[in-house]
Amino acid sequence: MRKLSEIILEMIEPMYNDLGEVEPLAKLAALGWNSAIVEQLGKSELINNAFEVISSKLDIEDSEEMAEAIEQYKAIKLMYYINDNRMIVDTIFKKTFDGLHLDIVSSPVEFPEQKKIGRNDPCPCGSRKKYKKCCV
Repeated sequence: MRKLSEIILEMIEPMYNDLGEVEPLAKLAALGWNSAIVEQLGKSELINNAFEVISSKLDIEDSEEMAEAIEQYKAIKLMYYINDNRMIVDTIFKKTFDGLHLDIVSSPVEFPEQKKIGRNDPCPCGSRKKYKKCCV
């Protein structure tokens, strides 16, 4: 399994012009990554509080631009790393002689098993029809 620090740096690589932008972008990418996991867990309301905390700490004035970046990182996570269940706990930057080094502290999260919809169960779209007569 690839290191999360490599994945995050790969996600932000096309976005920055100098090393000063790496740390805030990596934090946004981490928030996008975690919001994708929270969405997979079905607890999307938790991400709004994190969004407010991060926006105050990162000193980003344009919250629309920040939300757009987070959505972009979330989409990358869901597209390429959907089965990776590591939640990012912290991002740690260390200055080395050859630039910045990123360490990521993560913790695995257990995804709930998806219940299979039976043919005679109510359709999840809310139409009150049986699944076999609605969305098959």
